[in-house]
Amino acid sequence: DERIKKLKSLPKGYGKGQLVAICELGKTYVTTLDERCEPGFQRKVGAYGADSGRFATEIKRVAYLESPNGNGDGSIGGVKLSGRGGVFKVKVDKNVIPDGWIE
Repeated sequence: DERIKKLKSLPKGYGKGQLVAICELGKTYVTTLDERCEPGFQRKVGAYGADSGRFATEIKRVAYLESPNGNGDGSIGGVKLSGRGGVFKVKVDKNVIPDGWIE
């Protein structure tokens, strides 16, 4: 339905081939199917019951990156990045990190 499509879409200013957000991850731990079926658990890890694996990692907070224009006005827009397989590290300018993420 239209609501689901909207929730799954990136906001205006963000697109494919971009870093779009920063997230803080919590602990990773082994779970049971009963735990994975609890609504509170599903909100914390972004997975649903039997669709998720035994291991879960909590998602503590998420924020969209700001526009790389450096003006600090909270403008939205991702940072271009060539895709790669797997998990990898990237360096981004501090001016795209939202307030409250850098000590």
